[in-house]
Amino acid sequence: MYCSNCAAEISVDQQFCRSCGNVLVQENTDSRFNFRYLGLVAFLAIFLGVIAAVSGKMFAVKWVSLVGIFVSLASLFSLMIGAFLLATRPQRRRSYPNSTEPQILAADKTSKLLPVGVNDFIPGVTEKTTDLLKEPANIDR
Repeated sequence: MYCSNCAAEISVDQQFCRSCGNVLVQENTDSRFNFRYLGLVAFLAIFLGVIAAVSGKMFAVKWVSLVGIFVSLASLFSLMIGAFLLATRPQRRRSYPNSTEPQILAADKTSKLLPVGVNDFIPGVTEKTTDLLKEPANIDR
């Protein structure tokens, strides 16, 4: 298989491309109900219901006022039900291409030591820097 982004060769069990980091795992998009715009629609309905209720009160039309109050309360109720359903729905499982479950590959042990003599003292960047503090600084101005 090859990465769709950079055309690097990849194995079937990879979730990300090692060259470019492209996500190779495809998620299921089949959902029973899309909750993406439910909140926006509910808030818009609440706002329109309040406007209808206020305008019904202003123009002394009782049925417009009652419809506005009913629309506001019904959309508030639907917003609460939608939030409850969104919070309690089960998480979607990822689908892996060409397999049912991801395979865990055995990794090398990290406790391996280098052979004797190879890991002798290697000076670091900060070695012997305290000796430089004892010498006067050479500042050219």
